[in-house]
Amino acid sequence: MTKNSRFSFALAVILLLAGAVLRAYAIGQVPLGLSQSEIVDLRLTETVRQGSVQVFFALGDEGRETLYPAVIAGLTSILGAGTLIFSWIAFAVGMITLALTYALGRRLYGDLAGLAALGFLAVTWWPVLLSRSVGRETVLPILVTSVLLALALGLPVYGPRRPASSQTAAFAGLGVAVAIGIYLHPSGLVVGLLTLGFVGFYMAFGRPRLTDPIRRSIGFTALLVLIFVVPYLLSAMNLPHLSGAVRLVSGLTSDPTPVWERAFNGVMGLGLLGDSNPAVNIPGRPFTDPISALIVGLGAVVALRYLRRRLRFTLLAIGLLVLGPLVIFAPNSPSWIASSVLIPVLALCFGLGITALGTLLRRRAAAGLILASLLIFNFGWTFQDLFFVWPDLPEVRAAYNSRIAEQAQVIDRTASDVPTLLCSTDFSAARATTTFNNTRLLALMLNNRSAPLRALNCTFGLVFPNGGAKFQLISPNRALLDSVDPAVSRWLDLADEAARGVLQFSIEWQLADLTGLFTTAAPVRLEPDVKTTDDVLFPPMRLENNLTFLGYVPVMTRVKPGGVLPVVTYWRVDGMLPPDLVVFSHLYGDLGAAPLANLDSISMRPISLAQRDVFMQVHLLRLPETLPERTYDIAVGAYRTQSLQRLQVLLEPDLRPAGTRLILYSVEVTSNP
Repeated sequence: MTKNSRFSFALAVILLLAGAVLRAYAIGQVPLGLSQSEIVDLRLTETVRQGSVQVFFALGDEGRETLYPAVIAGLTSILGAGTLIFSWIAFAVGMITLALTYALGRRLYGDLAGLAALGFLAVTWWPVLLSRSVGRETVLPILVTSVLLALALGLPVYGPRRPASSQTAAFAGLGVAVAIGIYLHPSGLVVGLLTLGFVGFYMAFGRPRLTDPIRRSIGFTALLVLIFVVPYLLSAMNLPHLSGAVRLVSGLTSDPTPVWERAFNGVMGLGLLGDSNPAVNIPGRPFTDPISALIVGLGAVVALRYLRRRLRFTLLAIGLLVLGPLVIFAPNSPSWIASSVLIPVLALCFGLGITALGTLLRRRAAAGLILASLLIFNFGWTFQDLFFVWPDLPEVRAAYNSRIAEQAQVIDRTASDVPTLLCSTDFSAARATTTFNNTRLLALMLNNRSAPLRALNCTFGLVFPNGGAKFQLISPNRALLDSVDPAVSRWLDLADEAARGVLQFSIEWQLADLTGLFTTAAPVRLEPDVKTTDDVLFPPMRLENNLTFLGYVPVMTRVKPGGVLPVVTYWRVDGMLPPDLVVFSHLYGDLGAAPLANLDSISMRPISLAQRDVFMQVHLLRLPETLPERTYDIAVGAYRTQSLQRLQVLLEPDLRPAGTRLILYSVEVTSNP
């Protein structure tokens, strides 16, 4: 190893550290949350984890390849899930891409070009943000770099001849990389065309001419790719509208903007214009600074000029010619998402441009000084924009669902110590649902998946953990708290609203006062045929299966026929509740007959409740329009849905069964309430 090589490696380490700083600083915080594209990929990851694996997933009329969700599912099954894990996976992919790009640039064009290509990727906005993102585009740069490196190692693109075993390994890696790209993203098909184009060019014009070992290696690679892609081809024939080729063509033709205008915007986006999508860019910010863009252009000119003369330039030129149209003709050009596949090629163009600039100036030191200045400037520019400007933009927060991400962070930090209520209308839904709302998004963003959450629909219920001692309530759906029943709203008004939309409670004394009042002001009766020494009983009244009735609030004692009658009851948890527990409220004209109006429901997941928790349940009984005007009785109780067996009321002190209902109070149905 020469002295210059040692110095080059030392500089490469410094640039890798700079890239690591931009990719690891505030990881999991910037960006805060998940964008819509990332959410789709992670939903598919959950689908794969549940055992559904197919070549194409159907997302309405659009398809999506299965490989990326499958890999993420495998990694997260080992490492765990959560936005932090997702971000570290992207970080690792980004850092490996940096190292491979340096190795490729150094082999093709020398130490200075390798350092320049590495530095370009290390400090440029979109490669940095891509290494902090979760979507499948994160893997495209490493895919393209791997294919280019395998081509450079397998064919005599640079340097001395290599052993046949080394070339065979390179061609095997090339075949695997091309096959992976096809199952990864529609752009993988174009990466395959890049490979085919370069190999075809070499077979037609390359020097030295093909040898038998290289012919056999090329045939081996072609056979390997064919074996891998047979399932893809069969699926594409059966479901052509979901295939990558159809989606690629339809994507390029979906934008009504004239082709020449898209091409102009795509080229200008390198140093003058910018992507307007706030999820990937500060709207209008160019890909890189204008001087770096000119150097990239210089490298592209050099590569195209020597296209027919030297294979190391041919490789880069064909990469530009094959992958470039995906970027410059992309819908809504300039598009950073579309440019993901071209990032390594742009970095190599930058490296070649720096080398060419040194040749033009006849002083490599001057080119090195220009390179250092550009890298330092772009490091500061990216750092400032990425961590201090971009995250605070309202459109960025909306694009990444940052409000929900902040709530997920609160749960991660505090839910193990502070009892936490999760308010949602679909708390009882199974994990595998066809809809994806804010509650499921919150669950997707959690890093602490074992946090003990008490799930409830706070529209008609509320839980008071530990008898109302310190607890917090989080509602991913902001509008849900505005539509709660008045009986619930009275308790929410006692909360302190903390940052990030979290309600904090400490209402132990208020709840104790209310339940204490029940013991003297909320009389109950038992079934008519149950004999007891007391004509009137007062709560608390114990039931089977660790449930105790604490009392009720008679919100309304007069109601019109066809009206809605609220029934508000309070219950205490004395141990583990049955998971299928339901409480009921019935309206009776005759306690020995069927109820005239009823509602059987529970607004929280019973299995999530703990001992000493108190919960309030609001039932809205809708009365029949034809209900005669007279006095009726309200009765409540509980039962298990699996067996439909009601819980027995247990009388103190011997806990003898005393029926399955508690008759609370009377309600007058009248036309003039």
